[in-house]
Amino acid sequence: NKYEIGEAVDPDNSILFADAIERLADNHILAKKYGKNARILAEKSFSRDDLSEKFVRFIEEIQANH
Repeated sequence: NKYEIGEAVDPDNSILFADAIERLADNHILAKKYGKNARILAEKSFSRDDLSEKFVRFIEEIQANH
């Protein structure tokens, strides 16, 4: 996938879901890579400062429109 943060499978397909879990359980290097990449993406995309600024702008926009 684009960010290499995990396996994308249809959760309704229990066979594919189990296969993905087994792949990660058997490949600790890949699992650690996915975890590291996911953390980097989360910190970059969801920083407290960015979320706070977006929230303040959202509230200000609501106030301006009412």
